[in-house]
Order: sequence, then structure tokens, then C-alpha cells
Amino acid sequence: MTRTLDDKLDDKLGDKLGDNPRQSTGAATDQAGSLSLPALVQSYFDALNAKDFERTAALFSEQGRLIPPFEKPIEGREAIAHYLATEASEMTLTPLTCEPQNESENLKNEATQSFRVEGKVKHSLFIVNVVWQFDLATTDKIESVQIKLLASFKELLKVKR
Repeated sequence: MTRTLDDKLDDKLGDKLGDNPRQSTGAATDQAGSLSLPALVQSYFDALNAKDFERTAALFSEQGRLIPPFEKPIEGREAIAHYLATEASEMTLTPLTCEPQNESENLKNEATQSFRVEGKVKHSLFIVNVVWQFDLATTDKIESVQIKLLASFKELLKVKR
């Protein structure tokens, strides 16, 4: 039987919430089976889930960018905090996997490390599979977070605003 990404994410969400009898064996987990995220990425999810959007925005560099799906990038801490307060106040984010990506350089020729995090976003109207692409600067700040929905067009049509 071929398993879809949605099935795999549902299994990992069940493991994380204690609803799934199967054990998670993802490479992005520590010995206890819990997800191991870089500290800055963990702080992002903690602050967002606490609805502390000012603290979330403070994790970004001064020119940091939040790139939501289907929208123009949000640039700068103040704009990010305002956007999150408006759009994310009813959301709960659950990261399920984390994979390091290639190191690169930003526009200032500073080394950056990228991480791909897959998980779910829960809202009162929907639950959707998501990928967050984090670019972290050596200054312990987030350069950018790009958010991509892992949903078919049919699934997106079910989302009501």
C-alpha cells in the first residue's frame, strides 16, 4: 500500500499528540522520540503558539522576511508582528519533521543555514499540511521563513474565510 505524505504527517501528528500506537522513527527526532529543532526554530514555534507575535517578530533580523502562501513577502519586524497578530491569532502550529538544507550566503555575504520543517497548522476552520523553509543567519536571527501549503487545490477550496 502506498502511503501519501498526508498519511505520514497524520501518523507523526498522532505520535506527537499520543494518539497513534505506532512509534515515530523520523531522522529528525532525538533518542526520546521527540522532534529536535534548532533553538531559533523552536523559539519561533513556541512564540507563535503562545500568541506572542512581538516576541516572534523579534526573532527575525531587522530586514527579516515572512513569506506567506499566496501573498507578498512581509518585511521587517514591525510588519511581521502586525501580520501575525492579524492572520495567525487562531492558529496552532505543530512541527513534525525537520531537515537541514544547504548552507548559503545572504545578500551581505553572511553564511546562512536553511531548515525545512514539515507539519500542520490547525485553525478553527481547517487543518492543513505545511512546509516552513527557515533561513537562519549566523547572528542567531531569522533571515526568512517561507510558508508553503501541502494541499491540493480541491482541499484548499474547502477552506472558508
